[in-house]
Amino acid sequence: MSDDLESDYKKAERELEAAINSLRKYQGIEPIPYRKRDPLQQAEPPFCSFCGKGKNEVQCLVAGPAVFICNECVTLAAEFIATNSER
Repeated sequence: MSDDLESDYKKAERELEAAINSLRKYQGIEPIPYRKRDPLQQAEPPFCSFCGKGKNEVQCLVAGPAVFICNECVTLAAEFIATNSER
């Protein structure tokens, strides 16, 4: 990976962490401290990157590149966007 691509990837990863913590704060949940993740290593079962619930605790868990989001967080995010897009 070129230096520019790696830098862009790390920046996007930090922005994603910030977005996750913003959503967690909106939900009244403690933020997750930044942790470097290896997207190729998955020793534990998948869990929502936003609320931390495991795949057995939610109806649906959607996989993204190195992250997951559950149906509950998708609904919450959609409500948040709908509420805040009117401003």
